[in-house]
Amino acid sequence: MATKNLVPTATTLFLLLLTLTTADTASDLVRDVEGKPLKVGSEYYIRRAVGFFGGIGKSRRRGPCPLYVIEYQNPGHKGDPVKFVPVNKTQKEIHLSSNIKIDSGKSAICRSNGFWRVIFDAYNRRNVIIASGNSSDARTTFRIEKTQGPLNAYKIVYPLPTTPTRRSYLTVFRDRLSRLKLVGLTDNSARAVVFVFYKKKKDVSIIKPSPSASNAMAAGWRSSAPHRRQPSPKKSAQGIKECKTSILPPEDHSKKSDEIILGFEEFEDDKTSSDEVYALMASRICWRRC
Repeated sequence: MATKNLVPTATTLFLLLLTLTTADTASDLVRDVEGKPLKVGSEYYIRRAVGFFGGIGKSRRRGPCPLYVIEYQNPGHKGDPVKFVPVNKTQKEIHLSSNIKIDSGKSAICRSNGFWRVIFDAYNRRNVIIASGNSSDARTTFRIEKTQGPLNAYKIVYPLPTTPTRRSYLTVFRDRLSRLKLVGLTDNSARAVVFVFYKKKKDVSIIKPSPSASNAMAAGWRSSAPHRRQPSPKKSAQGIKECKTSILPPEDHSKKSDEIILGFEEFEDDKTSSDEVYALMASRICWRRC
């Protein structure tokens, strides 16, 4: 009789242990703002959990290389996507306090793999993060740890290669050389920046209507607005060309129009060159004039 009661008891204990193990594993996962675990191979944007700030990305400083990890100054900039690569290749999801690599993508210009790496910066006399490292380098290893703050918010930690028990935290500071907001390290946990992760959504492809549908739409528009005069394509193109030649060259900064100045302010935190910004704003102005 005792033997018969022992079988269901052992089964119950096994199921209970399995449930506890599964629950512990689930609570050990790093999650994005939607509460979903961070998947290996997926791309994510990194932003501050609190405040009105731009996303984390990468940018040149003075020379073209290396690329520095920065926080964009424009709050509307969501940053540059990264991938979280676990050192333990068996993991399919990112776990708390596990060693990971942060991959920002390869750079053809700098010929680097794009893994975040810690270096010492002489200008600021402190450690900073650059997006130019190899996965085999010990200085490219980071960890993600839970905070006591907002839900699904985390601190990114850098364990020192020589003494893994010591650690530094990722923070943001103003660069003395370029005035960029660089991502660096601090030993003070109170100065650590708390981050959240947004999964990069796939671009939604625009479904183009069939030629017959396009013709029907155009015919309906013309019939509903017969009073609207259709501009001549040749005349419009010629007008735009003359408009562009009439605008002052970009070197004459004192005589730029307000629209040109606003264009430069719009792209001041971007990587677009001044000539490209000028050409873009000139096209906008001329399309409106013509």
